[in-house]
Order: sequence, then C-alpha cells, then structure tokens
Amino acid sequence: MRIKGLNPVDNLLQPVKAPDHAAAGNILINWIEEHYRHEDLAAVGHRVVHGGPKYSQPQRITLEMLADLRA
Repeated sequence: MRIKGLNPVDNLLQPVKAPDHAAAGNILINWIEEHYRHEDLAAVGHRVVHGGPKYSQPQRITLEMLADLRA
C-alpha cells in the first residue's frame, strides 16, 4: 500500500496481504479512517499497471480503455 499525503510525514509504503480487491479496499479505507477526517481527504487515485504498451502512462479511465483492458 502506498499513500502520499500533503506532507512527507503522511507518506506510507507498506506491504499488505489481502485475498482479493474488496479486502484490499477495506484495508485502505480503515487506514484512511484512522488517520484522516473526511473533510481532510482531497483525492484518491489508482494506477493501472497492467495496461501493456498501449496504457503505459497515467490517464483517465474511459469506456474504450476498459474494453481494451478486458480484451
């Protein structure tokens, strides 16, 4: 799990074990609730790292991208 806060002291890089995406999401949500108030959270991002040569740079997710990734 990698978290980048507004201040370097808020950054976190920590391995986690989760059997599926739902469990991983719960780990992240629990961490956020323990460390931040809801009004302090400005954004949440996720990087797709398995997009192959067509999707190797950060970009917004579109319906076309989802179809390509599913293919």
